[in-house]
Amino acid sequence: MLSDSGYRSYIAALMYSVANRTDGAIEKSDLPHIPNFDSADIPELVGGDLLEPRADAWLIADYSATQSSRSLLESYEHRKAWDRDRKAKQASARHTAQRNSGGVSGGNLPVDSLQPTNQPTNPKAPKVPRSNATERNGAHIKDL
Repeated sequence: MLSDSGYRSYIAALMYSVANRTDGAIEKSDLPHIPNFDSADIPELVGGDLLEPRADAWLIADYSATQSSRSLLESYEHRKAWDRDRKAKQASARHTAQRNSGGVSGGNLPVDSLQPTNQPTNPKAPKVPRSNATERNGAHIKDL
């Protein structure tokens, strides 16, 4: 049971710690940089077992049980960067393969064929009604 101000201060400290990857440590020098944090709420947060006093700092109680640690967040970022690099290398390899094969690679259509055109590809091709969802290419869905 916190006061409105105490609740806002706790949430602000928690968000500050996550955003700055302090692993739940709030230094006295951090206090002016935490938006909406009121230093007058510290005794209430300590008394409510939400902050644990340390020398020139406080530790957010149960931080490691409820929030991602700095090392875990850094490993996520490392993995995302590795995946991005891998995908960029794959895309580059596909682009090189397409360029070396004259624009066709692995059965894909050349990029030019994907451009919209005003001329139908086969003017004699029958028109298939789009509103008839029960029939496709002359076969009824139930027959498929």
